[in-house]
Amino acid sequence: MRVLLARAPRGPLRPFIRRLWVSDAHAQAALPGDACREHVLPTGSMHLVLRLDEVPVRVFGDAGQLELGTAVIGGIRSSYYVKDARPARTVGAQLHAAASLPLLGIPADELAERHTRLDDVWGTAAASLRAQLQEARSPDAALAVFEAALSARLSRVRAVHPAPEQQPAR
Repeated sequence: MRVLLARAPRGPLRPFIRRLWVSDAHAQAALPGDACREHVLPTGSMHLVLRLDEVPVRVFGDAGQLELGTAVIGGIRSSYYVKDARPARTVGAQLHAAASLPLLGIPADELAERHTRLDDVWGTAAASLRAQLQEARSPDAALAVFEAALSARLSRVRAVHPAPEQQPAR
């Protein structure tokens, strides 16, 4: 994946998100066959990914290939997984575990060690966000839309313990 733009979140999202990013399929070279598979190592983070093209997220395991759709939550993992690394226009976020409940509405342990379709968690709000991101005219605009949508989900949080904000940057 070639990242066009990546940055730390602003304002109230800082304790919950390590980084926001945008990638563009047109800036990437397509690879044939198995060269499109990538081993993804555990990071201690959750991931939220929205593919803006019609290229679904695919992961591979003992049971074969699993197609997850175009909006996916990757839970915290203790081991690697294999994914399809074909180029796709994508917007995403690397989330701290503390983000799970306020941003996703579900505890982190329920998402751990697996991938979950975002529409299974957010319902129609996932498709609505994806449509808004598809309309963005630039990577900066896409990140602004994404960040605003995530910030809106935090409105129900009354107070945040300061400890996540004090963690060193990685």
